[in-house]
Amino acid sequence: MLKQAADNKRMLHQPLRGLDGFSARASLQNRRKCGRYGKQMKYIFSILMFIASSLTYGYKLDISNEGIDVSDNRGESVFKVTHEDHKLNNSGSVIITPPVAKRVGHCLLVEYGTARYDSSGSKSEITLPGNIYLYDIRKKELVDTMNGVDLSKFFYLGKSGAFDKRHAVILNIKENFIEGEYKVSGDCRTQSGLGIPSMELNFIHSTVNTLILHGSCSIGPSCIVTYNESGITTYGVESYKPRFVLGGLATDFKINDVVKLKGEPLNIIEQADYVNLIYKYPDLTAKFNGNSLVGIYTESKDACINRSGICPGKTFKYVNAVHGTPKIKVDGQETYFEYHAELASTCWYRMTEKHGLVHSIELVFQP
Repeated sequence: MLKQAADNKRMLHQPLRGLDGFSARASLQNRRKCGRYGKQMKYIFSILMFIASSLTYGYKLDISNEGIDVSDNRGESVFKVTHEDHKLNNSGSVIITPPVAKRVGHCLLVEYGTARYDSSGSKSEITLPGNIYLYDIRKKELVDTMNGVDLSKFFYLGKSGAFDKRHAVILNIKENFIEGEYKVSGDCRTQSGLGIPSMELNFIHSTVNTLILHGSCSIGPSCIVTYNESGITTYGVESYKPRFVLGGLATDFKINDVVKLKGEPLNIIEQADYVNLIYKYPDLTAKFNGNSLVGIYTESKDACINRSGICPGKTFKYVNAVHGTPKIKVDGQETYFEYHAELASTCWYRMTEKHGLVHSIELVFQP
């Protein structure tokens, strides 16, 4: 009894111990530290997983005579579609043309147009569009089909780095009228009927997050419709017949039209000249005389000529095939390649060259 009492007395003068052998206070501090370290490790692990998944999600498409091969960022094949999957027979005719392939996230979109061949084997007619087949690359299976639609009007929306959040819009256009509109997400989910109003199109332009359409619609002979994640907005624009369009801006735009389309400029320069007002945007420069747009200049690959899709970075071989032979003008040390359209002598495109490619494009308005 005396020994037990002595042991109990001695314990009263010793700090309490936790299960880890430390004092109760130290043990509590250790548990708190472990909790913090656990959260930090979980956070670091999630970052590493995100980086690893981003690297894994990089796909490359290769179209050959046999089919379409999808490879990952290491160059390893992860999925393949053979052309035989979509070769159709119809009354002795073979219906197939070279496919068009696009990718949105984990979704592979393959379009096969229709080309009819008679019994002798000679091609008698080509009719587009064909069908779009949607494949989930991860599941390696066909998940949807869009009949009678082609990929000629295919627009990415969303930043390219945001892999899973990026999506695409496909417009089915016949004789300048929209007959169908579709949204495709990175997991191959599709949505039709986006609510874009009926309109006769003059041109279509896309930015990182917004699809911009111009044409005649129910509110007037000239309107601009914008589509993005926030919804659809329709603007009335002063009437004009656009023949030249660069970066979404067209001849006879006014200042308000430019601001509605592009937003407020990064910088505004005023000067005492024919061009007395300059609006600078990330992808182009808009020049004004009073309220009227009188010039557009760009060196950005994101600002393109409407219809032809020519942007800085394109080859002049391609430009000449679309716009014809240019007039070459030398001004000091700079050489300009000018492309004039028939029946429109007051406006033309002026381009400069660097390393064999288009360096800049300017839409010039004659005063």
